[in-house]
Amino acid sequence: MVVDAHAHYGEWYFPVKSRGAEEIRISMRSLGIDRTLFSSSSAIVYDFREGNKELAEVIAPVAEFYGYVSVNANYLSESLKEMETYLARKDESRFVGVKVHPSLAGRGFDCDECLRISEAAAKYDAPILIHTFGSPIESPRNVLKAAEQFPQTKFILAHMGGYSWEDGIAVALQRKNTYLEICGTCTDTRKLRAAIQAVGPERVLFGTDATLFAPEYVFGSISDMGLTEAERSLVMGENAERIFGLNARERRQRHT
Repeated sequence: MVVDAHAHYGEWYFPVKSRGAEEIRISMRSLGIDRTLFSSSSAIVYDFREGNKELAEVIAPVAEFYGYVSVNANYLSESLKEMETYLARKDESRFVGVKVHPSLAGRGFDCDECLRISEAAAKYDAPILIHTFGSPIESPRNVLKAAEQFPQTKFILAHMGGYSWEDGIAVALQRKNTYLEICGTCTDTRKLRAAIQAVGPERVLFGTDATLFAPEYVFGSISDMGLTEAERSLVMGENAERIFGLNARERRQRHT
């Protein structure tokens, strides 16, 4: 099983091609990706409520698709309502986690509002995917406060800090409820091996950042990183299956 734990649906303000659901499915099949977890690009950049609604309609009929509820710390009450709407009945909505993008919201993940979002995620047993990179507002180190206060919540460092991936590893070493997701423009072959050596392959996740980037980009970088078969199985899918409970969800859906 291969699970893309970090992808997007919808148009971007960057000059990249937007892909519809069927085109994404064709791309997934060609690469051997069995499940993809999406956040809405529109929700991240423009209107998170409208973006979440659009994504819900896209993923509902597609067995291979799951979603993140995108939230914005500038609108706490609305964000908590969105989480309730899509996560209180996760099996029906196909949303399995929460997405936070600190730099586009202009709020670091160490703010009080993000602590409230983390508290709500714990109630729904929903992992949080947080965009992390090199600037102060998107530093992986901003996740430490929430990870310490809510040890039952799983925090996924998207891009594992980007070019500051060593900071991402340092955070993951401090908190066992943090995970490292590997996609991004930084394809340094040292980072994946360093992450596995530091925290073990069980806490590293494969993601592509599609449709912002072609998924082949990350597949190519992984092929240069010398994973063992066991490491590859964990990173490429088994970890995401476990963290998001995908197998259990699908068994329940077959019996309803």
